[in-house]
Amino acid sequence: MAHAADPANRTGVITGVALQKFEQVYRDLIFVTNEISGKVLAGAHHRFLPVFACDELQHIDQPICPAALIDDLQKKWNLRANELRYLEQDANTGKT
Repeated sequence: MAHAADPANRTGVITGVALQKFEQVYRDLIFVTNEISGKVLAGAHHRFLPVFACDELQHIDQPICPAALIDDLQKKWNLRANELRYLEQDANTGKT
């Protein structure tokens, strides 16, 4: 996981998240996936390391999102977040 932000330019929305926590979550996901695969799906095989079709470090020095598109991206993010909130509310109330 990589991000160009540093403590000086982050807004502080997420604080105190350590890479060790991401590592533990990733390990837990692998464990659960393997348990389900082995015991429920009769041994399906999974790859947990992404396989890149190109140089995975190509363009690492460039931003993922051009500055001119950030506002549009934020609008799309907010729209999707609202959609997911409604889905979660429906799931919690038993609606389908």
